[in-house]
Parts: sequence; C-alpha cells; structure tokens
Amino acid sequence: MQRRSHVEEFYIDRLTGKYISAPRNFEEFQEMMIREQEALSKGSRELQVTLLHVIQDILGNRKALQDLEDMLDQVPDMREKGQLEGPGVCILKHLQDNSEDASNQQTESILYFLGALMILTDTQQELLDQSLEKRILPQQLELVKSILKTNFREPGESSFSVHPELLSELKDEDQAITMNLMKECGLNLECAGSQTKWNREAESSVCALYVVISFLQLLTQA
Repeated sequence: MQRRSHVEEFYIDRLTGKYISAPRNFEEFQEMMIREQEALSKGSRELQVTLLHVIQDILGNRKALQDLEDMLDQVPDMREKGQLEGPGVCILKHLQDNSEDASNQQTESILYFLGALMILTDTQQELLDQSLEKRILPQQLELVKSILKTNFREPGESSFSVHPELLSELKDEDQAITMNLMKECGLNLECAGSQTKWNREAESSVCALYVVISFLQLLTQA
C-alpha cells in the first residue's frame, strides 16, 4: 500500500481516485485528517476499545507496531496463507463484523493512524502512553493544534510563542511530559509566552503528533 505525506504536492485521493493537491494550510490538513478518522469514528465501540488496548500494549515497541501495520496492510494474502496471528487478530475480528466496504475504510483509517505513529520516536510513544494514563490528551491536542495553526507551511525559520493558558492547565509533571513530546519534534518550549524557534523540518513530526493525539483522543471517548 502506497504511503503518502502531507508535504507531497499531489497524491491520489483514495476516496475519489483523483489527483488532489496537498494541504496548503492547517485547515485543509485538519479536514484531511478528520476524513481519515471518519470511518473509524463510525466503527463499533468494541473495535475502538480493542484498538486502543492493543495500541497501549505496544506503544514504544516499534517492531510490534510495524507487524500490526504490515498485517492490516496484507490481510487478504495473509488470511489465504493462514498467517494471521498476534494482537492484531482481535482487531480483524471486529473489522470482519462489518460489510467489506466499511471494513476496508476502517482498515485504511487505522493504517493512517499507524503510519503517523511510526513517524514518532520511541520516546514520544512512551510519553504518549504516560499521557493516556494521566488523561492529558485534550490539553496536549489544543497545544499542538495552536502550534500548527501558527506555523503550518511556514517557510524557513521563524519564532512563535505559546498562549499561557495552554500550558498553565497542565501540572508540573504533565507539563514536562508535554514539553518533552515537543522537544522530540525539534521544538524547545521553555515556558508560556516565551519565544520558540520554528523550523520547517519539525513540521512533519508535529503533524504526525497531532494526528496520533487526535486518534487516541477519539478512541478514549469510545
């Protein structure tokens, strides 16, 4: 299955089969992500809960994540060969309860999520596991969203500041977890209101982080 990045100028939209342009601003990027989420958001509660539990169990285990991605990407071939095994099997059971069309769309949605997860570092995945336990995903989502809205497609280096309320809602340890998440993207957030340097190389990682937190937040609401 061909992977794509939001930084590509054009790609084939899997829903329409047509070439469309990559997002020009944060709003277009967010619309694309929401569309990718839609099939999973319409899936059964059992599927969403199972997926969350599986992801929590393997966060930080890159091989397990890759195995899950490969399995979902090659389901027809692997089913014929009787090679379906591992934590992803329970996800497949829920997917197979749907029509073929719905199952395919939900599989694509999960693969989009896993693709973003694989962009993140092992450290970020471990920090997200802690964030899940501490239930601070909503605050982190708003912070990352604010950073992307300000800097998406910003050429070269620039500076930005974080709104004080986005960090003040987090306790000391929670704030440290969140700052370390951003540091792994290449952004050193010092404190609310201070200037932080933005560089274009950070955009892909920050976008992936936004996608992952958004999907995790969706799953926790199931």
